[in-house]
This record gives sequence, C-alpha cells and structure tokens, in this order.
Amino acid sequence: MNQGYCSVCQKYSNTGEFCDKCGGKLIFFQASSNMQNSAYNTDSQNISGQNITYSQQQFSDNQNPQTKKSKSVLGFKNMDKLTTIGILLLSLYNIIGIFMSQYAAQFIIKEKRVFLVKINVSYFWMWLLVIINFLFLIGTILLRKNKSVICTVGQGVMWLVTLFLTFFVNQNNINYENMERAWKNGVVVTYNMSTDVSKFLGVAAFSIGHLFVIILWIAALVCIALGRTREI
Repeated sequence: MNQGYCSVCQKYSNTGEFCDKCGGKLIFFQASSNMQNSAYNTDSQNISGQNITYSQQQFSDNQNPQTKKSKSVLGFKNMDKLTTIGILLLSLYNIIGIFMSQYAAQFIIKEKRVFLVKINVSYFWMWLLVIINFLFLIGTILLRKNKSVICTVGQGVMWLVTLFLTFFVNQNNINYENMERAWKNGVVVTYNMSTDVSKFLGVAAFSIGHLFVIILWIAALVCIALGRTREI
C-alpha cells in the first residue's frame, strides 16, 4: 500500500485515504514516485549502456595492437634471436664475398696475361650480381616469415646459377678478339662491359668468390628459417 502524506500532522501514513490521527485526507505522491523510479531506471540503463560501450571499446583497443602486429610488413619487429644471428651470418657472407670475388677476378685476369700484355676487363657484371645479392639481403631483413626466407634462398639460387655457368658453359665460345688495343709500356688490352670476356669474368668471379664462404650462407639459411617460424 502506498503511503500518504498528511499536511496537518506533517507525516506519512499508510492507513488508507485518511490520517489516523486528525482524519484529514492524505496526499499521495504515486506519480512522483513513478517518475523517480522511471528516472532511476533510465539512469541505470544509461550506465549499463556506457559500460557495454566501454567494454566493447576496450575489447577493440585490446585487439587492435595484435591486428597491427599481424599486418606489419617489416620483419625486424619482434625479431627472434635466431633470425638476428642468421642475418649477421648472411651479412658476412655478402661482405666477405665481395673481397673474395675481387681477388678471383684479379686471378682470372692474371692467368690470361701473356708476356708484356696487360688486360683490363670491366667489372660491371660482377658488381651487378653483388648489388642483386644485397637486394636479397635487404629483403631478408625487412620482410616477414616466408618472404624473408625466400630472399635468403634467392641468394643461394643465384650463386648456383653462376657456378653452373662458370664451369659448364663452353669457354671456347668466348670472343677474346672483341677488344680495344693500346700501347703503353707494352700492349694493353681492354674489354668493356658489352664484351663476352667481361660477362664471363663477372659471373666466374662472383661464383668462385662466394664459393669460399658458402658455409656462411648455409648457416644463415638454417637460422633464419628457424627464427622466422618462431616469430609472432
């Protein structure tokens, strides 16, 4: 039963429509109570709605970093220790390979010298292969997962192709007559980048030079393949 308010006694009473002391008619505030209840329910719903919105937003915020990580292209984020070791080994393979290739090129040129004849051969093709090798190295560092491993494998495939061309292509087909002659303290023979000699020299120097450090590439491939599989 709703309580009524007696304006004479100035108190609430639940004795019906009339006050039990003075007999005056009680005033009921049912409408006001309903309004208060309605306002309370509305506030509760708003608070509940805010909680739901906050929870959804919080869940979304928690998910976003993982989504960004999974979509990240750069492979140096969250890099595994094995991957780091593999990249260091692969860098050594590339750097030492340059010096070994230069030494091999000089040795090949020296073998072709006859008496006072000096030979100058363009190193263009050798440096082109070196640059391509470094592009594979950059891809190994920056790309993630399988793409990174593929770049590492690409270096090995390129080395195998140059090694095959060096030892299995018939060197008798190389045209040693396409050259420029100059006289300076003897005969100086120059082969520019468009000659077969410079092409063969570049391929042979690259393949032989990297042959001495191929063990570094094998170790790097193993470390990078294992490291990339352990990364998030």
